[in-house]
Amino acid sequence: YVGYDKATAAALDSDGWLKTGDLCFFDDEGFLYIVDRLKELINYKAYQVPPAELEPILQSYPDIADAAVIPYPDEEAGQIPMAYVVRKPRSNINEAAVMDFVAKQVAPYKKIRRVSFINSIPKSPAGKILRRELVSHALSSRSSKLRFTSSNKGKLAELCIPIQHINLFMFFSIFVYGKMVNNFPTTELQLNGRSRSNEIPHYIPFGHSSITLICHNHKKDV
Repeated sequence: YVGYDKATAAALDSDGWLKTGDLCFFDDEGFLYIVDRLKELINYKAYQVPPAELEPILQSYPDIADAAVIPYPDEEAGQIPMAYVVRKPRSNINEAAVMDFVAKQVAPYKKIRRVSFINSIPKSPAGKILRRELVSHALSSRSSKLRFTSSNKGKLAELCIPIQHINLFMFFSIFVYGKMVNNFPTTELQLNGRSRSNEIPHYIPFGHSSITLICHNHKKDV
């Protein structure tokens, strides 16, 4: 950030890699998965719940046209996952049915614990869910504010990339997201990237509901 040394320092790690704000984890085979944005996590007790993991499940319900998940303040848990749901025409789905549908497919701490039905999900021109508007709507009937915690769960960590490749990373992020918004068929894009020691293939599968970035080792150059 030009002229903002403190903000620049906060955006980089000790090795000079950019903190992207994307939440990710490595599986047992060393593949890296981007699951959500760090700022959008729901802090339920000692757990972190990515809204982007719950939304595709909600959208798979036959009676649901669209859905979004936000954090909702709770005195005991800190935050709970709350779903905003758009019913399909002639659907009479209720809150209990929505919560039960999700509960059967996720860990207990990821369950939807509050549901509100609306006519449409607010989105940006690019198709991104405007969660702040939903949070504001949810809190409009409350005087209390959201309580955020700093707990971490398991292997989840923020993705960092080499600063010299930030423009390339952002280009492919926008490209992939554009494909998602326009409902392109699920596809796999292969790039030939250079790691610190050798040439490796990088794969970016993308589809309508989520972005998954897969690499072979920690901190590979995109």
